[in-house]
Amino acid sequence: MTNTNTALATATAALANAGGPAPPAGERPPKRESIPKPQEFDGSQDQLHPFIAQLRTKFLGDAHKFVDVQHRLAYAVGFLKEKAYEHILPLIDEGNINIASVEALITLLENAFGDPDRVRTAERDLQSLRQKNRNIPDYLADFQRYAAKVSWNDAAKRTSLYQGLSAELKDTLVTLDTLDELGQYIILLKRVDNKIRARAAERKGSSSTWRSRTTTTTMTPKLAAPPTTSTTATGTQAGPMDLSAGRRRLSQAQHEDRMRRGQCFDCGKQITWLDNVQTEKVTSEPMLLPLVHLRQ
Repeated sequence: MTNTNTALATATAALANAGGPAPPAGERPPKRESIPKPQEFDGSQDQLHPFIAQLRTKFLGDAHKFVDVQHRLAYAVGFLKEKAYEHILPLIDEGNINIASVEALITLLENAFGDPDRVRTAERDLQSLRQKNRNIPDYLADFQRYAAKVSWNDAAKRTSLYQGLSAELKDTLVTLDTLDELGQYIILLKRVDNKIRARAAERKGSSSTWRSRTTTTTMTPKLAAPPTTSTTATGTQAGPMDLSAGRRRLSQAQHEDRMRRGQCFDCGKQITWLDNVQTEKVTSEPMLLPLVHLRQ
């Protein structure tokens, strides 16, 4: 009887340590999914609390993988680098980490790299937070991150949440009965925001379809331009006779030859000149101007 009681006590203790009933004989125990590793922490203030949350989640979900406190501390310290690791380094000696627990390590990191006025900073962030053109899930992610750090009641948080909403969403909420409970109010915002964005996409698609159906391409035949004639006439009055019409252009050599012979550039006839006639613009030398063609 004593041996039976001892065996029963041993089996009961084993079940208690296992955290649940043993699987039936011949069946494999269910496989536990491993919790992701935390990101390395280098001492950046904005990354401290995400690192702490990831570290706690790892120890909670994979508790069976760690033998004792020193094993947990060694694992946590392994994800520290740069300033964060240098801060803890003096507490590490041969074969031991001189820290009482993982929570004591977290306190050391918070004191060294945390925001000394974390609550006030979160309050300022909440008051200045705006949705702008973002969708509601992105806006709510920032809101809930800051709201978790303050001690406001739900009414104050709801007011701050409303103040940061886009104007379009506020206009829609005017026509609805809003809810006082913060969780239900957030669900309502998500539902309304989804409808607004769906309607905007519908309008955009309808507009594109209408334009594609009504827009036609008309081909305008190109007409040949009417021939143009060079003239010196302006307005409605006839201009002076254009003597150069139909005249063959002289080459440079012909031009110089007629200049030397005193011949007209237009018809080639001999011309006479008036000497010492000055133009309106006085120059240092008189100019020779052609007078008339010589009679032949």
